[in-house]
Amino acid sequence: MSCSCVISWSPPDDLLTPVSQYHVCVDGIVRAVVPGSFKCKALIENIDLSKSINLSVRAVTENGHSPDAACTISLGKDAPIAAQHVRIWSITPISACVSWYPSDSNAEHIILLNAVKVGVCPPSVFQ
Repeated sequence: MSCSCVISWSPPDDLLTPVSQYHVCVDGIVRAVVPGSFKCKALIENIDLSKSINLSVRAVTENGHSPDAACTISLGKDAPIAAQHVRIWSITPISACVSWYPSDSNAEHIILLNAVKVGVCPPSVFQ
């Protein structure tokens, strides 16, 4: 079963580096390219929502592109609500680095350690 969806997004806050184009991706595969001067909106067709998918938008500049996790949402049947692909590294007795792939980059994330809140990350922060 396939269907279509219209997605819109806000341009990056950093106005110093112009965006040449946006890549709209489904599970990491580019499905649409929107010029940077156009409205931040795209129609994505033939999406299989009978399973979970990650839909993301990459801002492409002369320096490369933004990470998928910066502008993403999980859609479809059984789409996760919680963060995915949680990774912890540089562990010391008093600190650690944590990263994750959000199911919705518009949501804030709360970091818990032994069921105690130790941090809150605003939307679009995934590390």
